[in-house]
Amino acid sequence: MTTYITRRLLQAIPIMLMLSIFLFAIVRLMPGGPLAQAERNPNVTKEQLAAMRVRLGWINRYPFNM
Repeated sequence: MTTYITRRLLQAIPIMLMLSIFLFAIVRLMPGGPLAQAERNPNVTKEQLAAMRVRLGWINRYPFNM
């Protein structure tokens, strides 16, 4: 019984790895983003969009300067 459980756990590792890579690729290839709807809204100003980007942490993506 322990060999069966061990074998099934070892088979689950590559499946989980492939699934995570696949889902990561799907999410990265999706068009738009969290601010896509706000960018299309004519009532949202550029200053409000900039404030949203700062609040989400998109202005300084890296903790170091490149």
